[in-house]
Amino acid sequence: MIAVSNERTLSQIKSARFLNWPENLLETMKNTLASGEDLMISRFGRFQVIDKVPRKGRNPATGKEIILEGRRVLTFKCSQKLRNQINACHENKKSGIVVPSQALARKNLREPAEQSIRPNLT
Repeated sequence: MIAVSNERTLSQIKSARFLNWPENLLETMKNTLASGEDLMISRFGRFQVIDKVPRKGRNPATGKEIILEGRRVLTFKCSQKLRNQINACHENKKSGIVVPSQALARKNLREPAEQSIRPNLT
């Protein structure tokens, strides 16, 4: 009886870890970026933390010059594979070609492929 109970608890712990993997991944990503390290995801892109130096600025309401403090900003540059895929989907939409992922999305939305999303103004 105790062995079954321990086995079930271990299984519950494993399943909890499995279900929490997205949160764990995001937490690791946040910690990596907060420490100032770059984060590269293969075939997706690169997140980079950049330190901005203090600079002169101007208050648009008063026109008065102010010094803007230095800060850290997060930038993202997508990979060439992702960029090509995005551009291919954009070109397919312009030419009217329906790719499988678009057809699946329409099926999930229960929207016929030939139905226009624009209202008929006539």
